[in-house]
Amino acid sequence: MANGLGGDFLSTFERDPAKLAEEIVRKNKLNGGGDEPPWGDPDFGVLRLHRRPPPELPIAAFGKDWGRWIASAAEAAACPVDYVAAPLLASASVLIGHARWAQATPGWAEPPHLWVGAAGDSGDGKSPGADCLQRDVLPEIERRMAADFPDRLREWRAAAEFAKAADERWKKEVRVAQKRGAPAPRPPDYSDLPEPQSPRLRQHDITLEKVATLLATAAPKGLLIIRDELSGWIAGMNAYNEAGRAFWLEAYGGRPYRVERQKHPEPIVIPRLAVGVYGSVQPDRLASILREADDGLLSRILWLWPDPIDFRLGRETPGAAWAISALDRLRELDLRADTTPRPIMIPLCET
Repeated sequence: MANGLGGDFLSTFERDPAKLAEEIVRKNKLNGGGDEPPWGDPDFGVLRLHRRPPPELPIAAFGKDWGRWIASAAEAAACPVDYVAAPLLASASVLIGHARWAQATPGWAEPPHLWVGAAGDSGDGKSPGADCLQRDVLPEIERRMAADFPDRLREWRAAAEFAKAADERWKKEVRVAQKRGAPAPRPPDYSDLPEPQSPRLRQHDITLEKVATLLATAAPKGLLIIRDELSGWIAGMNAYNEAGRAFWLEAYGGRPYRVERQKHPEPIVIPRLAVGVYGSVQPDRLASILREADDGLLSRILWLWPDPIDFRLGRETPGAAWAISALDRLRELDLRADTTPRPIMIPLCET
């Protein structure tokens, strides 16, 4: 091959295009040429063939304060702003959750939960872009969610012991009634004594029964499902349960859902089945799953695929404290306190 690069040309090109260009210049100088390679700069666009140009993220739509925070967090992570905005959108949607629904017409309302996917090659900054939110912000939000859980658990244990004593007393009354030939007394009502579960915001274990249990007991506003590799989540939906993909297909509209269990007589009843999803995927894997028959699942995902940026060392300090304070206001939103808690509808504007 020209310039003596031989069979190493392709492997070097794939490993480090910049290094290849330097090698071309060096070989050219040895052969009596100038600083420039004889055929000009290599076109690195061939590494991104068949990829649609990404739309620019409308950062102004986030408002002045959030726009500034997204930009500074992206600067700190040395990544495109899209990789910060993607997990932020999914997280905010779940923190609002079933407390507020958007109402288009009196008969048409939708939950706010978003499914967001960040597409990019390895090293483009997908994980660093989510780090500030995942490591510093959301853990503190979860800690605040569970602040009163120890007290509620102690109250439940006391009530459970009281119920146990009432049950023993009832059994004695039944035996006495049997000896006297009298009607048996009614048993105590334990329907209001379910064991409290620690509140949840994020979930990485995505088995159907686990997610259903948390939605029914510990996450009334919904859960944020986080998958580092979305293609693996999608491909493995039916691995442990044949109804897995159907469950996830329905985990978007906020409709009632019931999970029947073989080993338990009582089903898991979810008043409003909806989750938020955030994950990342490499373009080649995304292209392969997009070629499969579409059942509507992939249409639920909001994809962000920014152009990569040149690497630089981030000098900014992410404003985790400000983001915690802002998102905590969404955490405090609650469902309408009726006989059965339900979302508060927010009518959309006409224009």
